[in-house]
Amino acid sequence: MRKLVWVIPLLLLAGGISLGALVNYLSNTITLTTKVESPLHLHDRAVIKNGTVLQDPVTIYGGDTIDITYKVDNRANNAVDGVHRLIITPLEGSELTGEEIDDVTFTYGDAEYQMCTETQTGDCVNITAADGVITIYSPVITHEAGSEVDTKFTITWDPATEPGTYRFEAQVIVPTE
Repeated sequence: MRKLVWVIPLLLLAGGISLGALVNYLSNTITLTTKVESPLHLHDRAVIKNGTVLQDPVTIYGGDTIDITYKVDNRANNAVDGVHRLIITPLEGSELTGEEIDDVTFTYGDAEYQMCTETQTGDCVNITAADGVITIYSPVITHEAGSEVDTKFTITWDPATEPGTYRFEAQVIVPTE
């Protein structure tokens, strides 16, 4: 009789676990995988020098003026603010300091933004250099819902810049608040 006292709770426990597993198995459970992407999509990037589309990486000579063009689609159903960032990485030669660039203009649709001066800090293009890489930042741009806009960075290199081969990467940073 004493053995039966211990067997009954064990049988009840095993039955409860089995019933729980069966209910979970028979319940209406939906499983899905979601991929979250930026609402801003960049495409059709090109590097253009003297009207010629170049293959990346690009050889630059002192005094060259080049355009990095791309389209930006806002796939969201609302306006999205973002900062355009162009990263210039040398593939050979010395590390970049930022002094290699004489002038930069950023064009988004019909709006044009010039390189910041020492006294100008808003609505202009900023240049930074760190770890041998130059990064160029646009001001904050509002991308209207459903828009597709032509975008361009025009860079004029300092005439004293040594020839070098560079890779250009364009991104849009959407601030997270």
